[in-house]
Parts: sequence; C-alpha cells; structure tokens
Amino acid sequence: MNALRIERDLPAAQPRVLVVGDIHGCLAELLDLVELAGLGATDRVVALGDVVDRGPQSQGVLEFLRKTGGATSLMGNHERKHVRSFKGEVRAALSQQIVREEMGDSYADAVAFMGSFPAWMELPDALLVHGFWEPGVVLQEQKATVIIGTLTGEHHLAKHYPAPWYALYDGPKPLIVGHHDYLHTGAPLIHRDRVYGLDTGCCYGGRLTGLLLPEWRVVSVPSRANYWADTRTRHGRQPARRSPVVWSEGDEVALAELIRRAELAVTEACNALHAAHPEFAEMSEHEKPRLFAEVARNSPLAPVMFRIKSGRGDRAALRVFLGHPRKVADLLARLESYEGTELREGGFAIGPIIVREDRYGGVYVRRSLGKDGVFTAWNCQEADIPKAPWRDDMVALDFWGWVKETGYVVGAGATEADARADLIQQIRGKSDHDWKKDGKCAYMADWRP
Repeated sequence: MNALRIERDLPAAQPRVLVVGDIHGCLAELLDLVELAGLGATDRVVALGDVVDRGPQSQGVLEFLRKTGGATSLMGNHERKHVRSFKGEVRAALSQQIVREEMGDSYADAVAFMGSFPAWMELPDALLVHGFWEPGVVLQEQKATVIIGTLTGEHHLAKHYPAPWYALYDGPKPLIVGHHDYLHTGAPLIHRDRVYGLDTGCCYGGRLTGLLLPEWRVVSVPSRANYWADTRTRHGRQPARRSPVVWSEGDEVALAELIRRAELAVTEACNALHAAHPEFAEMSEHEKPRLFAEVARNSPLAPVMFRIKSGRGDRAALRVFLGHPRKVADLLARLESYEGTELREGGFAIGPIIVREDRYGGVYVRRSLGKDGVFTAWNCQEADIPKAPWRDDMVALDFWGWVKETGYVVGAGATEADARADLIQQIRGKSDHDWKKDGKCAYMADWRP
C-alpha cells in the first residue's frame, strides 16, 4: 500500500501538510514517508504525537523535528508521561525508562522540547489531536487527558459514552488522530470521512501512515522490524509469554449465539429509532450514530452492537475484540439477567434498560407532581414505596420496588412532548429537569419486566 487517494476538492496552490501517525522512534520510516510524499520547500510535517519510545531512534526523531523547517509535533500521551515523570509527578513506564537511559545527559533538554508540544492544532481543513474527542464539548474546552489520550481520558469516555468515541464525533471539521491502531490491518481508520486514525503500529512491525492535506491522500510505508520487541530484548526486558487462547467448539456456539442476539438487538434498536423519528432515514450520517448510541448504550450487548452496526461484527473480528471465551459467557450471563426487561413507550420497545444506580439505589422524583390527580395512584405515601430523604421536596425511591407495585414510570415537563422526552431520560438516569419549574405536565409509560 503506497498511496490511497480520497477524492476531495483541492484548493489551488495551497501549501501541503503531511500529518503523520505515531512515529515512536522510527526515524528511518519517517524519512521514507517524507520522501514518498514528495514534499516541497513550503510544505509542512505535523506529527500527531507519540514520536518517542519503543522504537530505536527517539532522539533522532526529536532532532528531525527541531532541525527540519516546517516540522512540528503535537503532544501525545508518551511525551506527557516523559514530562510528568521527569517532574516526579508520576512513575515512568518501561518505554520512558529506556529512552531516559539511551539519552543520558541530553534527556533534560529533550523533555523541555517535548513539553513545548501543543495539545491540539487547527488547520484550514482539519482539527488535529493525538488521542480522542468528547462529544458536546468545543475544542478549547476538551479535557487535556481526553485529547492527549491518557488512560484517565479513555476511562472518562468509556464511563460516559459506551459507543466508540469516533462514532459520536461532532466537531466542526474532520478530525485527525493517532494513539490507537484501530484496525490492526496496516490501514488507517477512516470513519465516515469525519475521523481519521493514522496510528498503524509502525513500532510493532506494522506501517507508518500519513495523510497529505489538502488533497486528503493517505501515504504509507512499511516498518522495517518489530522495534519494540527488539528494544525490550536489547535492554534485557523480555516480553511476557502468553499462552494462546483456544476457542472450543462450545465457545464458537456461544459466540454465534451472542452475535445472533446482538444482531437482533441492533434491528430492534433501529426499528425503535424509525418509529420514534419518522425523519430518521433523512438524518445526517453524524446524527444517526448519535441517536443509535442513545438507544443502545444501556444494553448489556452495547459493545458488540456498536461493532455490528459499524460492520466489524464478524466472528474473527469479535474473537480479537473480546479476547477470551469467558467474555462471551459473561455477556450472555448479563443478558440473561436483563432478558425481557424493556420500556414500552407509545407501543414500541426502546430496548434493554439498565437503570442508573445511586447511593439510595433508586431514581429521583418529586413528591407531588400534579394537581389533577394523575399521580394519585403513584403517590409514594399511598403506595408504601421504600424511600429515603433527599431534599425538602425530593425523595429517592427504590425503583425496582416501585415498578413491582405500580408498573409505571413517570416523566415530567412543561409540555407533553417534554414529559415524554424526560421519561426516557429519567429511566436512563440522565434527567436534569428543574422539577419546580418544569413539572407541569406528565407522561406515563407501561413498563413490563
């Protein structure tokens, strides 16, 4: 794979920018890539971060960036780790320890240079960050841990957004990132021409990949070796040996059942979306994944559903994704726990719902929500529902006990439409209405376990 062209309009006489994925000390491949791109005197090179560690020539890559006119780099999680460990804020990982040994007296100067790298960059055609993007947050307010790609940032996204972060990308321009080799095929991730993931595992024997702007042309060169394995061996740190994972015939049957159920869940979620949003088919390719994520996110099968929806749900891909047969068994067991649990609103199934737990084990509702008697049967005092004090006008209810008694869930808002929307948000644990201000109308849904 030498070059892959992605058709876009090309502005006349605009200087080109070669955006490069994770270099990780692979200087020879970087020079190969620059040569293949055929850059001119006014063209630029922008590395996406993680230019050091694991490969053989971290110092050489930094020297290239210092001395090559128009070359620069963003800060990746590896550069950030060097800066923070040098200050004594965190412990250096093995790859940072090795680079520090290799650089010797020049290490302090290298850390100062890495500390000058910006966390993001905006070009006329694209936004550049090393790691991830949080939806609903403008670039200037993104958490540094998210866009730089630290484990803290990754955990934050995993906790709040079960869908892959790139499926929810909502920035104003296409986004180009590094950090993860998402496909493990030597090819970059290109998601709906909106997100480009350029890390293709060069330091592990994969490829070094770049994207030429403004023509949006992918250029790629092969790695010369599995440098990280060689580096560990050279420094006396042998990688741990792992026994190969064997999938038995029974494991394959379980995997097929998991795929069948996940495909059914995807179909039901899509049907629910079409029923709830008649205009769904005409929505943008950005809005559809966001709405699908809202419907599917609480399902025990959500990770598999997202992969199936994005065309990566075949058996071979899921074996790699899940890693071990016990993960299949765990997902099927979780599914059995919630089998048949669905919210019926307006006559159609939204899908499996997992209610957010809080410290009282329930959801928050106002003690008295209406004046017309709609809520009389639901009143917590009359229904003898377990409750705990919250604020003066609030109580926390035992959700499952309440459902057992009544079979209803209530949403409230200034209009019926608002109440219907809040109903769904409340069950998902995301309602943030001011009940005193908005509790003027109610909508009740039949919830059948």
